Amino acid sequence: MAKIDIDKLSLEVMTQLKIYAEATVEIVESAVEETAKETVNELKVTSPVGATGDYSESWKKKRNKNARGRYRYDMTVYSEKPNYRLTHLLEYGHALRRGGRSIGSAKAFPHIKDAEIHAAKRLENKIIRGIEEMNR
Repeated sequence: MAKIDIDKLSLEVMTQLKIYAEATVEIVESAVEETAKETVNELKVTSPVGATGDYSESWKKKRNKNARGRYRYDMTVYSEKPNYRLTHLLEYGHALRRGGRSIGSAKAFPHIKDAEIHAAKRLENKIIRGIEEMNR
């Protein structure tokens, strides 16, 4: 074990905490990126497929450029134009012109909320696993 002068102890503790913080930020950024990619793939598989299949293939991810803060790393999973207009209608269903919600295209196909719940669990597990591996 290395010996440290008592006068330099606080400096050494701060240095080690900075190293730990930087490693943790890298783990979180990597976990967020991987989770966003996995969520896009999940949505491509679980999304309802129409006549062209464009909706299920329109899922993408991007870094949120409006995120502010030193330790903030956000990713957004979204449906590209023009298919983003369908997300709410497909997730929750919609009324038909002739009235009613139970027949045909008015039926809800919940897929986004499920992917969101899975992503939150995956992200949490990846971060915990990464920090545990770092501490070994």
